[in-house]
Amino acid sequence: MNTRSANCSKEDAETGGEVAGARPACGSGSFLLGAYDYLLKWHLDYYTQNDPATFEKEVFQGTGGWKLTTAERKRILVNNLLAWTSTAAGEVTKSLCS
Repeated sequence: MNTRSANCSKEDAETGGEVAGARPACGSGSFLLGAYDYLLKWHLDYYTQNDPATFEKEVFQGTGGWKLTTAERKRILVNNLLAWTSTAAGEVTKSLCS
């Protein structure tokens, strides 16, 4: 996974910057879940450290602190992670693990 430093711009947070991941083999999906969790934390940290009240579409004040909105969580998922499964990918994975 490519990552940027914590010193990122508002544009990086809006577009995902270079923070993205891809999982080109089949499996349980645990890598994708871990990558998604990382991205959620990365964006929430950015918003909360940079005047969260100005990001009203991205975060809200919930029980226990600032939270990402459902729309923002979806945007992060759709714009930053890509996975696919095919018979060919499964065969490649089998051959690599044999």
